[in-house]
Amino acid sequence: MIGDDTVMMKTGKNMPDITVVYKSSEGYFGLGYALPSTHYADGDKDYPLFAQVHYRTPEQKQEAEDKRLQRRKKLDVRRPEDVKKWLTELIDQGRPPEVVVLRGPLLSLKMVGYCEELNLKWVGISASNRKYRLGQKKEETTRSLLKRTPKTWQVLDDEGFRMVCLGPAQSGTMGTVNLLMVEQMEDGSRMLCITSTGNDEDKGLELVRTMISIERSAPGNSKLRDMLRLLKKSSGFILAETAVFDRWFYVPWFIRSVLVEIGFKRVIVKCKSDRPYSVNGHAKTWKEWESEVRKYDRYTVRGRPVNLARLKVTDPDLGTVQLVFVQEINTRLRKGESVEEIGPCYALMCTDPRWKPDKVFRAHKLRWKIEEFYREARQNHGFDKFHGRDKEAIHGHIVFALMSYICVSLCRLWNPLLKDKTLGEIKRRLFRGVVKLKHQNGNIIVCFDPGWVDTYGLPDFCHAPIIERRQGIAGGEN
Repeated sequence: MIGDDTVMMKTGKNMPDITVVYKSSEGYFGLGYALPSTHYADGDKDYPLFAQVHYRTPEQKQEAEDKRLQRRKKLDVRRPEDVKKWLTELIDQGRPPEVVVLRGPLLSLKMVGYCEELNLKWVGISASNRKYRLGQKKEETTRSLLKRTPKTWQVLDDEGFRMVCLGPAQSGTMGTVNLLMVEQMEDGSRMLCITSTGNDEDKGLELVRTMISIERSAPGNSKLRDMLRLLKKSSGFILAETAVFDRWFYVPWFIRSVLVEIGFKRVIVKCKSDRPYSVNGHAKTWKEWESEVRKYDRYTVRGRPVNLARLKVTDPDLGTVQLVFVQEINTRLRKGESVEEIGPCYALMCTDPRWKPDKVFRAHKLRWKIEEFYREARQNHGFDKFHGRDKEAIHGHIVFALMSYICVSLCRLWNPLLKDKTLGEIKRRLFRGVVKLKHQNGNIIVCFDPGWVDTYGLPDFCHAPIIERRQGIAGGEN
């Protein structure tokens, strides 16, 4: 099963919830809609499953409106003075934040003073190189403090975190503060939170709990959530064990959800160039690991040769996975002789470390079927040519475009004479066949031109004894 998204470019001020999207195939930004969709493909057939227009959530709309307001007021929220003005604006609008989260350079005495002046609660998140002194001990960096092994934790079951209070500490830039260590239980990642000494341990824990709740509900990439919903619908009636995505979907929480929540056996995705993978405690990018691969094995996948090598590694968020290094081989004629050319190497990540590398490569190549569908739907089914200006009309247009594509695909599957013809040719020629309809004895008789039938044929289920060859169109048999 393939998951991907495309864009439908559209102009017009009255289009509902239209946004700026990027059309990667042509390399430009413009107004339009993003359309996540799912697609099934195997060695014999492929067809679209579900699609939906991606609309922004109310939180994302509010975030976009806030950014526009900040630009109009010329506020740079990286500067403490402008942050104070923005917080004042939120208070004037009746939307004061429950907790102000201070990071990086904003975690300063000046910013804390602004928050207390406006009667706003605050929580700081410490950078890894900041230093603190607990009691009479030596100064320690945040990185060192996060390596501690506490004896007791307070578990937040609903949020999936656990916390422990380290107590008051001295900071060279913040004075006396309270330190709390917070760990995400799913992946073990930790952060050091800072609160005011005016808060006791219970109040500090409650502030951090509120911060976690706000951070988790903050506007994120809801397009990934749309894709999860489409995959769940699709897996309800399609028996597919493997989910394939392009590099954009390489997001750990998303991949874990595809495996755990939806139940796919494996996920295959193209590797990102900057993501580290570990072997025996050494972390390197896939390009650095590829330079150590000493042997590629030659395979034939779907009639084409390819060099593949694999390496079992540890992804920092997904655990043990395999990398499959790919060198595609193209055969070209040069001076009348057939010459093989090896293409540049790329790497695929498969969450199933035991799956054979040729199967990983084959599944990834099938991902291109959804790109072919997008192209075909645009060229021959009016996929992004619509005039509707409300959500229902746009949705209906997409549904009929998908149905049109599926009808043509079924014609090719059911008719042996059409097996090697493109969908565009089938649509242009097959559906322009001239027929004559007759009503006889309560039945509808469809008469085809014999030359047309000989060229394009009919589906197997039409070759029944009740089909008769009679004199018909242009005096020929039909």
